[in-house]
Amino acid sequence: MATAFDDLVVGAGAGPTNAAEVVGFEHDGGVARPLPGLVACPFGTAYGARVGSGDVGPQGAAEVIAGPGPDPSAPATVRRVFLCRSTLVEVSTTPLVAFAGAYGVNPASVSAGQ
Repeated sequence: MATAFDDLVVGAGAGPTNAAEVVGFEHDGGVARPLPGLVACPFGTAYGARVGSGDVGPQGAAEVIAGPGPDPSAPATVRRVFLCRSTLVEVSTTPLVAFAGAYGVNPASVSAGQ
């Protein structure tokens, strides 16, 4: 739903029993409601997930950029997804390996300017 407010994207906290889950919410300045289609657990690890967003692809809209939390077995990978007609679409089926090693990543996006 298009409103004057941005949607919210959150990752589960870093607890040892928390799945690497990412959820989204839309709001119109009042109560936040679950964003249809934006519930993902893309990593299969514990210790939550870390999320960011930004227009990092050719779609012209912000994508969700997610990485696993600080699980000792979590690879340092990033996945990009975007919402298309209430369906979560992964930009690539191959995650971006950000670093060799484990303990997840802290994803973010930055504008490169014009």
